Amino acid sequence: MADKQAFLDKYADAITIACEGTSIFPSVKIAQAAIESGWGQHIVGNNMFGIKAAGEHSPYWHGDYVTAGTTEYQNGGYVPQNSRFRKYASISDSIRDHTYFLQQNKRYAPVFTASTPEEQANALKAAGYATDPQYASKLISTINANNLKKYDKKKNIMKWIEISASVLQIEITGNHK
Repeated sequence: MADKQAFLDKYADAITIACEGTSIFPSVKIAQAAIESGWGQHIVGNNMFGIKAAGEHSPYWHGDYVTAGTTEYQNGGYVPQNSRFRKYASISDSIRDHTYFLQQNKRYAPVFTASTPEEQANALKAAGYATDPQYASKLISTINANNLKKYDKKKNIMKWIEISASVLQIEITGNHK
């Protein structure tokens, strides 16, 4: 899937929904998925976010992995290597696990206090999400070049609708007592 719009049509809503109840900006999460998967061209083991097969198992990842080629930035240069990446039963599990992974790893705490997508991109890089020294600027560039902040607004609208529905439910239930 080389077409960026096809990628967004297929995955942006699911990624936006996975950000609900968190302070993760959908624009940042979508940019990560786009960069890590080459806009959907390289989704090895249903892993949209390039999460390595390490750490505690989660509700969405049970220890399966796939070995694949990658490029890491080491000692001032890019080095090709093989690494173990988490393997998921579905892309949906990958999307949900990415949120869970960030929430469970204390080093990513600053990601959740960022007040803008740009701050969040820089917090991801500072926490060591990727070895690429340009990772934050690549995320920000991807966000801006593809108008991904519209998904941040969509998340806010979805939150407003959810709150409104809850208030309405309380009012309806309260009127029947």
